[in-house]
Amino acid sequence: MKPLGLLMLISAFTLTAGFLDHRPDFPLFDSGDHSLLADIMTTADLVVGPAHDTLLIDSNYSQFGNLIVIGNGTVIIDDAELCLYGVLWQQDSSTVIVRNDGYLHVMQEYLSQYPHNMEGDSRFEATDATVYANTTYRTFLNDNSTYIARRTHFPFWNFRECYDNSSLILEDANMVGDILVEDSCFVSFTRCDTILPWFGAGDGAIIDIEFPDYDSIEHYEFDSTQPGISGVKYSAVFDSCSMFMPGICPAVGCSVIIRNSVFCAALRVSGSDTLYFNGVSNRKFYIDFTMPFHDRHFRLVDSYTQLWCIYTYDDVVLHMDSCFWGESHAKDNSTIFAEACSTNGFPSSVTSTENGYFSFIDGKVTAFISSWFNATTYIENSIVTPTRPGIAQRSNIAHHHSKMLCVNTVFDTLPFAMDTAIVIFAFLDSLDTVATCEEIPITGSAWVDVGPECVDDFEGYSVFYFDGGGETEICGSIEEVFDDTLAIWNTEGIEGDCEIRLEVRTTEGETLRAKRDVLVVSMAVKEVITPDNFTISAYPNPFNSAVTIAFDCHSREGGNPEGITVEIYDVNGRCVETVTEPVEVTIGVEATVGRLAKDTSTSSVSVKSPLSKGDLGGFVVWQPAPSLGSGVYLVRASVGNESTSKRIVYLK
Repeated sequence: MKPLGLLMLISAFTLTAGFLDHRPDFPLFDSGDHSLLADIMTTADLVVGPAHDTLLIDSNYSQFGNLIVIGNGTVIIDDAELCLYGVLWQQDSSTVIVRNDGYLHVMQEYLSQYPHNMEGDSRFEATDATVYANTTYRTFLNDNSTYIARRTHFPFWNFRECYDNSSLILEDANMVGDILVEDSCFVSFTRCDTILPWFGAGDGAIIDIEFPDYDSIEHYEFDSTQPGISGVKYSAVFDSCSMFMPGICPAVGCSVIIRNSVFCAALRVSGSDTLYFNGVSNRKFYIDFTMPFHDRHFRLVDSYTQLWCIYTYDDVVLHMDSCFWGESHAKDNSTIFAEACSTNGFPSSVTSTENGYFSFIDGKVTAFISSWFNATTYIENSIVTPTRPGIAQRSNIAHHHSKMLCVNTVFDTLPFAMDTAIVIFAFLDSLDTVATCEEIPITGSAWVDVGPECVDDFEGYSVFYFDGGGETEICGSIEEVFDDTLAIWNTEGIEGDCEIRLEVRTTEGETLRAKRDVLVVSMAVKEVITPDNFTISAYPNPFNSAVTIAFDCHSREGGNPEGITVEIYDVNGRCVETVTEPVEVTIGVEATVGRLAKDTSTSSVSVKSPLSKGDLGGFVVWQPAPSLGSGVYLVRASVGNESTSKRIVYLK
């Protein structure tokens, strides 16, 4: 590798007056915070400046730590790749230049892990270059900073937030991404594509406009010189741009009316109010709709919202019912309670941060979820299946002393904890109806994941049943369980409605509970041949239109076991499909369809060829009825006194 040019490392420096004034006040898509420089500095950092020092990178180089450019320091990446495992921080009059096929590659794993922060009069220039961060890359422009990119390739989505008197100029750039425009900044885009500008409407702003047709625009300006706009200090100019989708951010004290437009909306709710949103939905046409705010006016007239983003701050309590949004954050001490809601896969769809609390129940998340900075994310009876994995982060994660509490929720990718955070997981498989005087396996999961610096850990779990007369412990264990048997429940002497409860405990006193309703009924007991090996499998899983459920029984006692009964339950324990007549299948015999518990014109179940000679087995192909929605279902197959179950995910 060639030498890195003239390089001076500064081991210590003085923070200038006003440096600790933290900006911005409200990151729009906040998934963590761009920290103060003093907080992020490590011994692995590379510091350039404050004198007129230049770091020239003209051969491939990896920096395992932050790159901090201060004073009059300059970094030049020329026809080489810089792999940066840390934050790019600029302040004062510093400059970073990427040119001549230079490649700035930020090696982050999730949104905001390694942002680009620009303060003071700092300047960033990229010409004939590439800037890529594996996931969505965030850049914060504050004070009088300037960001210029010409003929630059951005392989992935970006998010740039422009505040104060900063300037952003992009020419011949692709994948521009989100742009938040606030204060007195200036932004200009020429021959760019994939642009989602968020126009801030602050206190005193009055906007009554019709946005231009989305997708392609020849020329468009957004500032107070335009008809229908006043009280806006910034200026935004777009020339010959494609894949353009405007967004509006109505803040406290503004009046915004959007007419005859296709657009996106971001709502930032602060203060101490308790609010109720019902039916707010992406991809919805509003003839005449006014949001229920008392501190601002936001009205939609003959307009179509492509995307809603909702953020809470301070001590706000927000209840959302049957809503469909892009992303939502609970920040500061605010609380969000969401029930029967869904998201459409945008980054950070369900996030809590900075002491916020987010409760998400009976819904569907099509992105990864997260919790940050002493916050708590609670998710129950839901499904988390990212449709665009990697757009902002690559897994469900808890960071920085936060908690993620997961109850009866199915994940494509199991959540995990980093640093001082913790994930607690409690899952009970549905039982629905069981017989008295039997030993019933209770299956599910009970585990805890902690970050390497967390002092908490898994202590144990207990399983109880509650029959109205009190809670009785079935069993307890100090061993974690991952999708296996939690307890064996002897139902002798028990009859009627019961509730099974799973309690997961940590060494620091945290407790998380999951529960399922179950009906215990009397059934005649007859002599049966019990299989010694009984398994079922499902493919594909998740599935779209049909799933094949294969079952296989083996018995060493001679003769076939009792015929198999196959039942399918939803997440609420309701049986949605049953093969009520036992189906006995042996090798070379084609089975017939068992009588269904409901009208076969609305659903389809068929049983096909068996698995192995002399044993009971076959394939049950299930096509859900049109009335059934996407979600998690439980397949329960029983033979004789034995039963087994399998979770399947239906993506409609």
